[in-house]
Amino acid sequence: MKKTIDFTKGNLVKGIVLFALPILFSELLQNLYNNVDALVVGNFVGSDSLAAVSVSAPITKLIVGFFTGLSTGVTAHLSQLFGSGRDMHRQMNTVASFSLLLGILLSVVGFIVTPLLLSLVSPPHAVHAQARFYLFVYMSGLVFTVFYNNCSGILRAFGDARGALIIVAITSVMNIVLDLVFVCVLGLGVAGVAIATVLSQAVSAVAVFFRVRAHDPRFRISVKGLIGEVGFILSLLKTGLPAGLQHSLVSFSNIFVWRYISAFGTAAMAGIGTAQRLDHFVSMPAKAFGITATTMVGQNVGARQEKRARWGIRVSLLLSVASVLCMGVVIYSFSEFFVGLFNNDPEVIATGVAMMRFIIPFYFIVAVRHNLVGMLRGYRDTFVPMLLSLTGMVGARQLFLYFSMARDHNVGNIFACYPVAWTVTTVLILVYYLIKKNTRKRGEQKQMFGI
Repeated sequence: MKKTIDFTKGNLVKGIVLFALPILFSELLQNLYNNVDALVVGNFVGSDSLAAVSVSAPITKLIVGFFTGLSTGVTAHLSQLFGSGRDMHRQMNTVASFSLLLGILLSVVGFIVTPLLLSLVSPPHAVHAQARFYLFVYMSGLVFTVFYNNCSGILRAFGDARGALIIVAITSVMNIVLDLVFVCVLGLGVAGVAIATVLSQAVSAVAVFFRVRAHDPRFRISVKGLIGEVGFILSLLKTGLPAGLQHSLVSFSNIFVWRYISAFGTAAMAGIGTAQRLDHFVSMPAKAFGITATTMVGQNVGARQEKRARWGIRVSLLLSVASVLCMGVVIYSFSEFFVGLFNNDPEVIATGVAMMRFIIPFYFIVAVRHNLVGMLRGYRDTFVPMLLSLTGMVGARQLFLYFSMARDHNVGNIFACYPVAWTVTTVLILVYYLIKKNTRKRGEQKQMFGI
């Protein structure tokens, strides 16, 4: 298999599959990487510790999600440069240097805002202290997470999805081993899994640097060089900032969802937290094909091959829906087994299973949403999709919870708020996409997307 994939030529279906598969496996390993913390503490420490890790998840995603979204700007910009055949080593160096500075700033900000964000979730007293300590340790490693995310965006722009897969595979194994050592051997509890995560993130940051350098030996970090790259940085922010804000604000909305969840007690928190972790596994194919759509569209737009980009969008969408449905069938059929992996408390298992079986039938909507958003990012069209996503994922969900909980304070309303948000968001973005598509056919694509 080639190290990179050029979507501007050759068999497009084959290219999409070959590019998406490493991303899918990377997502699988990344989810295992993220869920080992919960698996270890849930089985070897207790339900309170599992609840502490679960309640911390929306807070870490609030901050990390911003820079994960920002990395889509990296992929979109560099994919178009790659498709046009231009040299992009200077832009790559800028991305790496800027990511390092932002990562350091993020770690500092994380320490400062952690107590405030945790107070918004309002976890029970037995959970609060563990969650706070977990977050303080986790925040110290955010510089590595930010650097890895943005440099993996460079790899995706090259068409090198396999590189990220190799790195995640190595660090996932490392994280599992360290979790078991720190918790089961050294007895460090929640602090142990947080330390293991930070060490693994550090290794991934170093590894991705050398992977990109293998593509271009001129790749390096030069903070001084940022002075002359203000224009490019502003262009990156213009594309990636809306996606980053979208990720962060959706995660911020999840913090308030957790205020509702906390009212149902520790077992409900652990059960819903486990279901949300399984949720990531079901949606993996959708995310993988959405990321693929960004690179595929970006390369073809850069090469001025609009028809090929539109054909690729349809292929990616069909493959995404089919894959999500298959994944959903597996998780639905064995949901008791999968939830039970995290904790053996019957109440935790019952809540987690009920939530998964409620939301899985709606996952085809998630597949459509991820692909539409990924495709629009390939066109570097991110601002309006951000507003529409926030309208559905934040506004619609919070309104639904407010009115449904006032009418009937039932945990089932928590389950329902997710497909409600997915549906509203997908319908809005689909309408926007169709309007854009018709306009592009009238020859106005360049003016709309700023290409």
